[in-house]
Parts: sequence; structure tokens; C-alpha cells
Amino acid sequence: MNGKNEPIASGTYWIQRINSRGFSLFNLLLAGVAALLSAGCPDVPVILIQPQSQTVEAGNVASFTCVAIGAWPLSYQWKKDGAELWAANLATYTTPPVNGLYAGQYICEVSNAHGKAVSQPAMLTVVASSHSEDYQRGFLAGFANDEWYWKGFDDSYDTRSNTPLYYQGGDIPNPQSPDYDRGYYDGIWYAYNDGYFVCYDFAFTIGFSEGYDAAFYSGYLTFLGSDTHVELGDGGWDDGYNDGFSEGRVFGAFDFEDGRAFDWMDAMADYRSGTDLYFQEVNVGTGEYGPVELYVYGTDPAGKKARAVRGDAAKSHAISYRPLTADEQALFNKKPAKSPRSSRTLTLTTTWLQRIEAYRGTITGTR
Repeated sequence: MNGKNEPIASGTYWIQRINSRGFSLFNLLLAGVAALLSAGCPDVPVILIQPQSQTVEAGNVASFTCVAIGAWPLSYQWKKDGAELWAANLATYTTPPVNGLYAGQYICEVSNAHGKAVSQPAMLTVVASSHSEDYQRGFLAGFANDEWYWKGFDDSYDTRSNTPLYYQGGDIPNPQSPDYDRGYYDGIWYAYNDGYFVCYDFAFTIGFSEGYDAAFYSGYLTFLGSDTHVELGDGGWDDGYNDGFSEGRVFGAFDFEDGRAFDWMDAMADYRSGTDLYFQEVNVGTGEYGPVELYVYGTDPAGKKARAVRGDAAKSHAISYRPLTADEQALFNKKPAKSPRSSRTLTLTTTWLQRIEAYRGTITGTR
């Protein structure tokens, strides 16, 4: 459930310890050059500083540096995944603004008349950017403006049991399309789809917290056995709340039975990462063991649901979790005493808004 400190590679650790004692990488380079010069400069190229792996947001540039000595002149050639990069013939190689195609392994070959040295590989990882050039162009053109985002959000919130379904008619185009036109659907832009899904996701969060609370007591088996999941299938607020409540109740019952402290956020993090639980006594479980079918981002809620689509893969399309406006904050600034699915008084001391903001703080969105 909790992240663990990964061991640091010995070479990196050595440099960090040197830095912590008042040295710098520049001092380290000078020391290496001095040692080599005192022993005589080699003829064959020798690499002193290796290019470093890095993670860069889409739309930004990456820069790799390889420092070498040897008999002059030295020639540099950078390669990506084994293929030579055009006009990449200096000690430092800087990419153009990157997208996913630039991700991969980069090396530098340094050569002279006496031989060649090949650097250690450096990995470039490209992640979604909140301010990519294409996204900004689309935003300025109105393709992803706030009006459509909040219209989708409010439509999801207003889609309640036994009310008309606002959003239907077909799949969203491939969300892997460029940021400029991603999510265009039947005249409604990608922002609408983002807003609709995010409202469902917030409703799921609130439902999960209250389902967890409702089952966190000694009568959890009786409660699980009598509670009924309501599957609406429209991706609206009630759909998200009931989906979240049904999954949260199982985690609340499990944590109580296991003697754990009340912590719905920790439980929801486990659930969203793919953990499933099952109570054989009452034949109630989560995910593949339960009745819940989740609304999936980028689909028509009237036509497509998915069983237990969770984890990072479910949010691989750089969904925009925008900060709530004053109107939405006021809408969620409430703390019901009971859930519509339970007669027990809730023990939660936080408002819907506080729970949403706590969850929002765990998400890296596009804006």
C-alpha cells in the first residue's frame, strides 16, 4: 500500500555522498581530468561523464551531455535506440520539443583516429504535459475550453436515477490522437468528455468513502448481505456514487475485521491499484468478484462499461482534473449524516469537498 525507498545505484550514491560533503559534479570532473592528465592523456577516447536518464513532459526538450577526453579531434555521434540521430554531433544533444516518439534509449559514440568509446545508455521517458504546445493551440481555438468542461461535469452531476441520460451516441475517437483534437465527439470537444468522467470519478470517491464508513462496524457481514448494488450504467453522479459505495463497503468491512485503523483513502488507493477482496460468507466482493461495472473514460456510458478497469491504465489518457470552480466547491461543501444506501449514521468528519480535494491531491492531471 505504501511506497518504499528504492536502493540507489552505487555510482549515484557515491556522487551523492561526495556532493553532501561540499563537492559538486564539476569538482568531480576536474578531479577526474587531473588524475588522467597526471597519468598522461590517453589517445583513445575515454568518457568521463555519462549521459543521464531523465523524465520530460511532452512539449519540453531533453538534453544529454557526454564529456570525453582523448587525442583530438574528437567526433561525437548520438544514437537513439541504435539509430544515428541527424545533426547530433556535439558533446551535448538537445532534442526538439518531445512527444512519445522521442522516448527511448540514447547513447553517444565518441571517436578519433585511435578508436571509439561508447557511453552508457540514458533513458528518456516522456510524460503528458499540462502545457504542451498542441494542447494550448487547441485550448485557444476553443477545442478544450472551460465552458464545455464544466458542461460535461454538470451533465454528469445532473444525471440522476430516473432522469434523462445527457451523454450518449457513440464512442469518443481514439484518445491517443494528438492533443489538438483528442476527444472530439459529435460536435462536443474533448473537454466535455473530461468533465463528465471527472464528475463520475469524484462521485465514486465520495461513494467509496461512505460505503467504507457504513461497513466499518461489527455488523459488517449482516450489512454486506443485505445491501444491494444499484447499477445505473450512465456514467452520471448516482452511477458513480453507487459504484464507489459498493466497492468501498467491502474494504471497510475487511479493514474492520482485520483490526485496521479507519482509513478510506488508503483503502481506495489499494482498490484503484487493482486489489480485490471477497467475503465468501455472503458472496460479496469487489472487482471481478463483485457486481460493479465501472464507467470507462472515453466511451459512451450508454453503450460501454467495464468490469474492474482500474490502476494507472484507466487514466492513461492525461485526463484533466481541473480545480473546482467556486460554484462546484459550493455544490460539494456538504456533509450528509447518512448515506442513501445505509441507515447508519456516518462517522466521517470531512465534507464531500474535502474528500474530493484529498483525492485530487493524489492525481497528476493535464491542467
